[in-house]
Amino acid sequence: MNNGRNNGSYKHGLFGGWREYRYGSKRAKKVYDPSKKVAKPEPEYVKQVAEGLVNWKSNPWEKEAAMTHYLRRRNIQNARKLDWQAAEDLAEATVRMAFNTIGRGLETRPKKDEGQLEHTISEDYCLGCFGPLSDEDVLRQRRFCCDDCARLVIARRKFSRTRQAIRDGEIDKIGLAAYIELEKAKTKPRCCDHCGDTFRPRYEWKDQRFCSKYCQSKAQETIQPRNCKCCNKSFRPVANSAVYCSKDCEVKGRSMVTYERECAWCGSSFLANGGKAKFCCGAHAQAHHRATRGKLPPKLAPPVFDFLFAA
Repeated sequence: MNNGRNNGSYKHGLFGGWREYRYGSKRAKKVYDPSKKVAKPEPEYVKQVAEGLVNWKSNPWEKEAAMTHYLRRRNIQNARKLDWQAAEDLAEATVRMAFNTIGRGLETRPKKDEGQLEHTISEDYCLGCFGPLSDEDVLRQRRFCCDDCARLVIARRKFSRTRQAIRDGEIDKIGLAAYIELEKAKTKPRCCDHCGDTFRPRYEWKDQRFCSKYCQSKAQETIQPRNCKCCNKSFRPVANSAVYCSKDCEVKGRSMVTYERECAWCGSSFLANGGKAKFCCGAHAQAHHRATRGKLPPKLAPPVFDFLFAA
């Protein structure tokens, strides 16, 4: 029996384990391949999981961890008898597809700042002291009962309003609301044009006429409803000059209007969508641009030649 240095594998000799450390083990390593072991979730089972995730109380994703744990244990013990990693991947894929079917994909998940305590409080309570707000504050969409609560939120969340934070999109919405509330406290009060109550605008130089969006929407109701110029449906315009009910109708309506114009290059008449069109096609616009720089094309059509060099 070869021992010590005479042992070829060096497993139990003087340098035991050195050969495996230097050259690796002779036994082939098993590499986990998810594409071979993980099966695709069944559509009918995904629907059943989605029905269990629809109802929620405090958070739309509160059942995600419990559902994933249940599916992983089910895949290991009862249904598919997979290993732990394959069962975990299958459970995560099933829960992810179930959330996508009910409209709660990755793009709808809250960010890190939105997962804080202040975002779970309703609009009827202050974000600083968590006390109830008055009806006037709720109507004006205020989130703080006083300036001290706004200062408390800024100190608690370490709010920064630097250019780098704005460029990176890291502005905290709750901290920004507190900052705006403190800015309003520095301006002079003015009277609302709709309800007559006094309020403080955010900027002194800005011509803000209403105390809240509620008063602004109520003031816009004074404009009489009219029919859309494109779809002929009745709507209430925001401005008195609006003639279309939506952007789609505006695009369609403007494309339906045509103007008869004369081409500045060939002299032929054409129909254009706008009243400022000068050329019937892009080639004539390019040729006119070259001609203004003294570069005429080598060949001219007879109608173009007669139009340009006619007496």
